[in-house]
Amino acid sequence: GRLYGSVGFICKRINLVTYVPIPCDNDRIMAVQVVIDSKVSLTMIGVYMPYHDGSANQATLYSETLEDIQCIIDTNDPSPVMLLGNMNASLPRTSKLSRHWHRSHPFTKHSYLLYEFICQNDMYCCNFKLDNGARFTYYKNGVDSYIDHVFLSRFAQDRVSECSVSSMYDIVSDHLPGPYKYNSPGKSCTICVQPHTQ
Repeated sequence: GRLYGSVGFICKRINLVTYVPIPCDNDRIMAVQVVIDSKVSLTMIGVYMPYHDGSANQATLYSETLEDIQCIIDTNDPSPVMLLGNMNASLPRTSKLSRHWHRSHPFTKHSYLLYEFICQNDMYCCNFKLDNGARFTYYKNGVDSYIDHVFLSRFAQDRVSECSVSSMYDIVSDHLPGPYKYNSPGKSCTICVQPHTQ
């Protein structure tokens, strides 16, 4: 299993569905194309983003990771993109934002960088639109935050029919998993995000 950092996918073998890995030198990113009947149905990008500690180093690393994700998105256009994982950033649930919204708790500079990235790529946050009322996705030592997200290209938003966060009492990880059901045209492809267990 994954100890610290890095990501992975476990793909179920389904008739007429193949999974094509997309090369990436960044060990915080893993990308795969879901090919159905010889046609790319979805590009999935799993990430484990750098944490925020207020340093310029971490902000630079966060920006560089977003740049690597952007390269994958740009080279795999026009298939829908699903970006998912530990973003290590809380996001606002409204589009009406003050100029310095990212300076108030629970937001950080990483929140601002991620929000700008999502807007520029015309993606939307599945877990905010279809969630089950969850307050947080991460919990440790009495501190909780909503830092795990699933984003999808806006033009494919109607293809997500399920999105929720599991109860913290069901697992032993400090990140809560969430099942996300993506319905590709013609066939249904179910994507389930699961954290590693300790």
